Amino acid sequence: MIHILHGANDLLRDERLSELRTAHGKGEEAELNTVILDGSTATFDTVAAACNTLPFFTPRRLVIIKGLMGRMERGERRAGRRVMTPDEEKKESEWKPLRSMLGVMPISTILIVVEGIISRSNPILSELSSLASIEEFYNMRGAQFDQWLSSRFVNAGAKITPEAQRQLSFMVGANMRQLQQEVYKLATYAGGRTITEEDVALMIPDAKEGNIFAMVDAIIDGHTGQALRMAHKLQDEGMSVQQMLAMVARQARLLIQAKALSQKKVDDEELASRLGITSDFVFKKTMEQTRRRTHQQMAALLGQLLDIDISIKRGQLPEDTAMDVLIAGAQP
Repeated sequence: MIHILHGANDLLRDERLSELRTAHGKGEEAELNTVILDGSTATFDTVAAACNTLPFFTPRRLVIIKGLMGRMERGERRAGRRVMTPDEEKKESEWKPLRSMLGVMPISTILIVVEGIISRSNPILSELSSLASIEEFYNMRGAQFDQWLSSRFVNAGAKITPEAQRQLSFMVGANMRQLQQEVYKLATYAGGRTITEEDVALMIPDAKEGNIFAMVDAIIDGHTGQALRMAHKLQDEGMSVQQMLAMVARQARLLIQAKALSQKKVDDEELASRLGITSDFVFKKTMEQTRRRTHQQMAALLGQLLDIDISIKRGQLPEDTAMDVLIAGAQP
């Protein structure tokens, strides 16, 4: 039996690998009959020997190869076709007998080939497609990602409010490994009660900074209720309206500058330096928002902030209602 596990989602890919290993045996005897090879350096003869060795005292022998298919990725596309370098041609020639070798390997051998992102034209993927069970693991987005995160809390025996889950997702982003760690941390901290936004703010670093990013997103997207709740929560935590207005204005200016600089192909290190950002978290979130927002949206937000600032200074607008006015007046 041959399994090919590949794709960008390394967490789900590794979990599937663990499932397959468990399904084919546990304990010392299973470990003795499991071989893990580094495909980036392994030779064809090494792989052939591993696959053709019979198991000891168990019905199955597990051979796991990591990084072999990535090693076989072909060269640049020129004039509508891929052109291989001499080194790539040599490597592909060396592994040409792989299909025929695997076609006659002992039925006791379970081969699992593990890889990250590969092209559809990968020669090993093409050669083994009719022999193997192929599973691709994509990065999740949208509702699918939300469902996955909810399921992790269920698996951890924990409950979380929808608002707290959104806050956690925003704070950590799409890093599923880190999210899983935070799920266990929050579940342990809550001790059986429902996890709240306050728990996330307490347990996750940079929570208050993250709330500003989330509030800017909510304002621009026209999610009035969500933005108002965030603004009032920040006020309850001791942040003044002037501080919030200043932080929103700062973020809008950063996004305008970041978009202009990124269009000039400035690398991340120089970009962060020119923006005056020293926090990796702030830089990461700024760039995420930059990709999702237009210059016009940011300029419109700055214009609204200027109008509000002038109205406050002229006594035309009470300061404690300024955030409500900004949020209610923002256009998605």
